[in-house]
Amino acid sequence: MATLIEINAFFCGNLPIPKSKVVGWMQSTDIRVVGAVLHIILKASSRIKPALTMEEYGDILLHAALRVVASGNKDDESEYAYTDYEAAQVLCWWIVKCHNQTPVQARKCLDDAKQTLADFYQNEGEDARRCIVDGALEHIFEVEELQKFFNDWKSNPDLAQAYREAKEWGDWHIQESQFLVEIAKLFVERLKAKGHRELIVRKANVGQPGTTVEWLLPDKSTRQQLVILSHIKPAVALDLMKNDDAFTNSVVEFALNAKNWEKSDFKENVFTVTVPARLSRIHTRPGNSGQDENG
Repeated sequence: MATLIEINAFFCGNLPIPKSKVVGWMQSTDIRVVGAVLHIILKASSRIKPALTMEEYGDILLHAALRVVASGNKDDESEYAYTDYEAAQVLCWWIVKCHNQTPVQARKCLDDAKQTLADFYQNEGEDARRCIVDGALEHIFEVEELQKFFNDWKSNPDLAQAYREAKEWGDWHIQESQFLVEIAKLFVERLKAKGHRELIVRKANVGQPGTTVEWLLPDKSTRQQLVILSHIKPAVALDLMKNDDAFTNSVVEFALNAKNWEKSDFKENVFTVTVPARLSRIHTRPGNSGQDENG
């Protein structure tokens, strides 16, 4: 408990956080302390002195997050606690961040992260492996270039299953994003024809569903957002969009109809609309199954 009190004092204060302290805290066997270190790395790393290099930052983050994953922690009640799946999300964030940067140092960090993840996966039990695949790798594979970066896992007997499972999710997400972006573009064209202005289409961030359309309301001061989701199998949706204009039109018309929107419980002027699977069933061609579990 004394270590947590010390960490809290540093985190809540304005003084520099000695790097030697951070390194020392990482030696703790208390998973709450490791979670607190992870929190400092994510929220207050700029105050660590001497400053961390990108490699040092990544090394501490990876090992702290993986220790939380290995612990199987489910408690998120304490102030700095991370559950195992929250820690997996941090791993995903770091790998995607490294991928999106260009410096040579970022590539070195990306290589280190992949190797560290592989070593961890091969030496941990089923629960930790499941957490890595479901909580991190699946969402990492939502980026097609990162699927290719992990391509060598396919030929490793210990890693091949993780690769296949993550790729199945990643491919689904990539195809769904392609479908929803095209629908969003057509949605925007219809709104422009109705006189709406300042329209924006935004793809979802890694780990997030849907595609967002944002536009300016007639009062010229309020922006409205609509998140478009889908219950149609992405491969079916893309095939129908390519070959059936009536299907595409029915999806856009469904999205445009405000009666189909659901208001956010947390944000003003934010709505969601979910394209139902029944639209694919209405337009499915012989030999192409559009059946889905939802909608």
